[in-house]
Amino acid sequence: MVRRQAPPELHLDFAEEFFGAMWKRFRKRPTCRFEEQAAQFESMASSLSAVAQAFAGRHVVVRRAEGSGGIHKHAVLLPRLVALSPEAAVNRRFLFTRAALAGAMIASATAPGPQRMAPAVHPEIAFLQHAVRTAQDLAKAHPGFAERIQEGVALELAARPALDTYRGHALILE
Repeated sequence: MVRRQAPPELHLDFAEEFFGAMWKRFRKRPTCRFEEQAAQFESMASSLSAVAQAFAGRHVVVRRAEGSGGIHKHAVLLPRLVALSPEAAVNRRFLFTRAALAGAMIASATAPGPQRMAPAVHPEIAFLQHAVRTAQDLAKAHPGFAERIQEGVALELAARPALDTYRGHALILE
């Protein structure tokens, strides 16, 4: 049996440790408008995993994302919490919609046939185009999904900062 060694500890000098502690304590954290009504990934993880796998048509890994989430190869990354609406049920529906859309995107990205993404397009724009096409396909195949997508888009757009606050690459994507 091989024993793993603990990594070496790196002790910072007093000034660095003090600054780090103060930074953690006083930095501005983003406020969550509807935290009481938030849909929490941790409490919904098994159900979200089932939804994502059902739409992917195979086993996929569903993990909590540090940011807003997305897909990475065969993994669905979902946000830690969704608090975009004052109604808890709307936040939960949004998280389930995201899981379904991500699962369907994995399925369509691995489906046989011609590749659906244009190679000359920036990868982030191609990802957004793939998401839109997949959402349109789901809306055609599953009654009620169009309303879920419209509800989710409205929530996302309402939570976005004003367009004039974006710069450079972010402005192009918006």
